[in-house]
Amino acid sequence: MKAPVVRVRNVSTRFGEYLVHDDISFDIYEGEIFGLLGPSGYGKSTMMREMILLQEPDSGSIEVLGKEVWKLGEKEAVELRKQWGVVFQESALFSSLSVEENIALLLREYTNMSPSLIRRVVATKLEMVGLSQSDGRKYPSELSGGMKKKAALARALAMDPKLLFLDEPTSSLDPVSAAEFDSLILSLRELLGLTIVIVTHDLASIRKTLDTMVLFADKKVIARGTLQDVLKTRHPIIESFFLQ
Repeated sequence: MKAPVVRVRNVSTRFGEYLVHDDISFDIYEGEIFGLLGPSGYGKSTMMREMILLQEPDSGSIEVLGKEVWKLGEKEAVELRKQWGVVFQESALFSSLSVEENIALLLREYTNMSPSLIRRVVATKLEMVGLSQSDGRKYPSELSGGMKKKAALARALAMDPKLLFLDEPTSSLDPVSAAEFDSLILSLRELLGLTIVIVTHDLASIRKTLDTMVLFADKKVIARGTLQDVLKTRHPIIESFFLQ
């Protein structure tokens, strides 16, 4: 069996006296669309933040692409970050920059590409997510909710990452836009060979996009595997979560 792309082992996390994660372990494998699921406040977004070096757990280890992330030096951490892309829940686009400028930002900071090559790469990423060149010249305030998500996705793909992290990507979208975004994620996985980690409680997205998942409750992982595996697990949270 291949080594996991993400390996979480015995992770515990506290916010003051409040225990969020208690000895959590799971693996994510190459090419999977993997879900971190659970009701609000159960630690799924916190887990993603720990994977991408935004929040350090109190104990345990997290390996991403073979590197134990919280033992890396600054330079090693920068190099690892280049290999993943992130779409945050509120898109987190820079409001003072156009969509094109948002996408180009990492390319200007971390590569030696010429301005003309950066423009070509940006145009390719816009097309990849279904945005036009004229959309690229707009500012975030001029975009619909669905377009903002696509723009944030194009920015996350700018450095050709191996891993894509999505935090509640369909939140605040209408059902049609959410379904369109789900289809886009599936097509990008096939086109680019991505491994994708999604924090979500959107049942339509869970059913349509996820290969495997873990469900958080009681500070633990209470179920893991395919949707069918999770639904077979006996726990009151599972019934309330999937029949909400």
